[in-house]
Amino acid sequence: MQLPIVAPAAIVSKHAQVFRPLFNDVRQYQNFQNYLTGLMVLENKSLANISRCIINSADKSNLSRFMSESPWQPTEVNRVRIDYMLEQTGGIRMAASESYFIIDDTLCEHVGSLFEYVDRHYDHCDGSYPLAHNLVTSHYLSGAVRMPIHAEIYQRYETVLQKS
Repeated sequence: MQLPIVAPAAIVSKHAQVFRPLFNDVRQYQNFQNYLTGLMVLENKSLANISRCIINSADKSNLSRFMSESPWQPTEVNRVRIDYMLEQTGGIRMAASESYFIIDDTLCEHVGSLFEYVDRHYDHCDGSYPLAHNLVTSHYLSGAVRMPIHAEIYQRYETVLQKS
């Protein structure tokens, strides 16, 4: 059963206030809160499903436009998120010498090559070269504090050069 999203989750409203200055208007900020709420409460976390479950939206494409066309900057949102999390966890984090910055790559195999950045990547687990996305993530670990920092799809050096 899908839950209707009638308002942002209380925890989202409480913590989203720090992000308010990053959005030009109230509608962008509402879409941001609705998206976070959908990620938290819905089993199917696709953009289409989250949009379907938002009750007070005049147009079901609002969330999609917010993600693809709005002038907010994801890198700035991530910077504020990290700063906020570091501020909130200051009293429980361990010393830098006892903390870790972890980088991991995960191959997400595909059957076809129609996706952007799909390529043959070396799989160190079995020595093969499957057709896959190579998702590279970074995490910060300090005692009880565990926080994702960044995620990006690996692109070959040659591919990046061709774009510029």
